[in-house]
Amino acid sequence: MLTGYALTDEERVGLVLPMTDSLRMEAAMCLWEAFLEANHVVPYRERVGAVEARHDLMAFVEMLHVGWHVHERAAGDAVMCPFDWEFTPWFLRNCLEFDQRGWVHLVADWMDKCRTVRGDG
Repeated sequence: MLTGYALTDEERVGLVLPMTDSLRMEAAMCLWEAFLEANHVVPYRERVGAVEARHDLMAFVEMLHVGWHVHERAAGDAVMCPFDWEFTPWFLRNCLEFDQRGWVHLVADWMDKCRTVRGDG
């Protein structure tokens, strides 16, 4: 069920995978909204256009969901809330790379970043 992620036993508790349609839709909408507002992705966005960008981002919806879950587990009272206005834009800036050729990549240490980032409280 929870394959492909290096999760601790504690991080597995309460994680919903496979994602429900509702969770997938919310994460996708939040990621798209953060993408539209992010200045650092403008060259990528101009190169590939909206349709390809949406399709590229769909591949990272589950990682965003898992990243949020491990972040919540690790952060306690310092969790970056809310998910849509704080964590998702942070995830976009710190866990995804947009290269000049028009590719989106998940950074290798994305899960460690999610575990260690702290919100303003």
